[in-house]
Amino acid sequence: MRLFLLTYLLLNAFLLQATSIHGLLPENKSCGDWLVVGQTEYYASDELYFLINGGADLYLEYGFKEVVAQSYQNNVNEKISVEIYNMGSSEAAFGIYSLSKSPQGETANLGDFSVKTSNSLLFTSDSYLVLMRSAAASATVREGFCLLAESILRKNPAEGNIPALIEHLKLNANDVRYLRGPIGLSSVYYFDAANLFQVEEALAYQQGDTTLLYFAYNEAQKTVEVFEHLKKMLPSKTKFTLLESQASAFNLKDKKERTLFFTLKQNAIQVALN
Repeated sequence: MRLFLLTYLLLNAFLLQATSIHGLLPENKSCGDWLVVGQTEYYASDELYFLINGGADLYLEYGFKEVVAQSYQNNVNEKISVEIYNMGSSEAAFGIYSLSKSPQGETANLGDFSVKTSNSLLFTSDSYLVLMRSAAASATVREGFCLLAESILRKNPAEGNIPALIEHLKLNANDVRYLRGPIGLSSVYYFDAANLFQVEEALAYQQGDTTLLYFAYNEAQKTVEVFEHLKKMLPSKTKFTLLESQASAFNLKDKKERTLFFTLKQNAIQVALN
């Protein structure tokens, strides 16, 4: 009896979770001529590999929870695919958004953050990241993006929070990439396969021609330990040459003649790449 009750509770919890994200999908007749076509896909945790094999690791690094995917078609057979990712927090949703948005895109004024191209739309709404794509780049597809997005936002009107680290450094959220681990970091600069920085959270942003990486830590002792480990390990890598080393700073040069300036700060490590 107890086993049956436990099984029932677990199954019920799973169904409630799945229903929650499924409920965000636009229904037929809610978005003009755009109608549901094909089967709905749902994946949780590391099942994400079935949907985006090759890119799932990055989402999992940010704490990915679940995703629902559905296709829509209009009366001239144009299709739009919609993927709604529950990232667990608005900060995580923003992090994936900051790394995934197209630099050629323009603001769509939807949700918390949004960017659109001729055949795609990416936006966040609280802890959700929504990606829409189409093989077509017509005016009706762009209108369809807006209709579908507005339907989703009506069901989830909550506003998310930007990472506190962005506000702490007084940066514009649209100009930064928010990192939660070594995979995200490697999209900015590849240091090593190991998580040498023991990344808790970090920001990457530009100041002129300089790329700045700011790694924040919860404890001063850990910050110092990570910094000392970096100062010891990185010069031993064949891709780096040590230029100068001091108590709270050291400089390296990589194989492409880029100079890296490491500085120990209060509960933070800053790296400037020139």
